[in-house]
Amino acid sequence: MDNPFARASLAGAVDLSALKAKAEKRDAPAATTGPAPTPDGQGASETNQVPVRSLVIDAGIENLRELLALSNDVPVLVDFKTTSVPGSAALTALLERLALAANGKFILARVDADKQPEILEAFQLRQGGVAVALLKGQPVPLISADLDEAEVLARLGRVYEVAAQQGILGIAVVSDAAPAAPAPSLPPRHQAAFDLIDKGDYDGAIAEYEAALREMPTDTLATAGLAQVRLLKRVDGIDFAEVLSSEPSPENPDALAATLLKADACVASGHAEFGMNIVLDRFAVQFAEREALRTRLLEYFTILGDIPEVGAARKRLTGLLY
Repeated sequence: MDNPFARASLAGAVDLSALKAKAEKRDAPAATTGPAPTPDGQGASETNQVPVRSLVIDAGIENLRELLALSNDVPVLVDFKTTSVPGSAALTALLERLALAANGKFILARVDADKQPEILEAFQLRQGGVAVALLKGQPVPLISADLDEAEVLARLGRVYEVAAQQGILGIAVVSDAAPAAPAPSLPPRHQAAFDLIDKGDYDGAIAEYEAALREMPTDTLATAGLAQVRLLKRVDGIDFAEVLSSEPSPENPDALAATLLKADACVASGHAEFGMNIVLDRFAVQFAEREALRTRLLEYFTILGDIPEVGAARKRLTGLLY
C-alpha cells in the first residue's frame, strides 16, 4: 500500500481555504477526560500543553476553522461517519476509545458526512467511513472502516512521527482555560437573507440564497433557507382563515393552485402533516400534475427536516409512485 504520509501527498493536499472562509468561531464541547501526559509518558510540559474543552468533539462548518488552527499544534483526526458504509460506526467507536486512551496526543473530530456533505466534498472524498489526519491545516488520507485496530494504531504511530517532523509537538489538555465558544454568526449571504426577510424583501432574500447555492451547491442551509423564504413569499398577505377553511377537491382539475395554497398555509401555520396530505391526496388522482406536486412536497421535506411526519409523507409518496 502507498504511504499516505509521503511529502508529495502533503504538498498536494487539498486546499481548504474556501471552506475556512465559511467557518465560524466556535470551540469544542465540554470536557470529558483529564490531564494529558506527553508521548514519552511523562507529564506534559507547560509550553507543550494545548488547552481544549474536549478530546472528542463534533465538527462542522461552524468550528472547522478552529480545527484547522488546532492542527498547527496537535494532530487532529477527522472521522467522517456515515450510515451508508458498513463498519463506519465501529470505526467511530474505536477512534473515540483510542483518542481518550492517547491522552491528548491527538484530537478526534467527528463529522456527520450524511448531514454535512459539503465538508466531505471539500476534503475531496467520495463517501464517509474514513478518517483523515489534519497536520498544519492539510488533510492526509489515513484510515478506512475496513482496517483492524492493529493497523489503525500503526497509522496513528506514523501520524505522531510526521507531526514531530513538522514541529507539531503539542499535547491537548482538557482545561476550563480553553476559550469558550462564542455565539456562532451566519455566513454573509445567509445573514443578508435574514436581514432582507426582516424587511419583508422576500425576493431579495431569495436572490441571496440562490447566490449562496451558486457558490456552494451543497450548502444545505441555503437550500433549506431558500425553500423557507419561497414559502413565506407565497403566503405573504393571504387571509389564513379563509384559505384554511377552503375545500379544494383533489378531483377538480382546476383546483391545483388552491390546493397548493392551502397546503402552504397549513405548513406555514404549524399543520405540516395536514398540508402534506392535501398535496398527496391530489398526487394520487391528478397524474398530469405530479411533477408540480412532487416538487412542492420536496420543498416541505427540506423545510421541515427529519421529523416523523416527513417520514410518513415520504413513505406515502413512494407508495403512490410505485
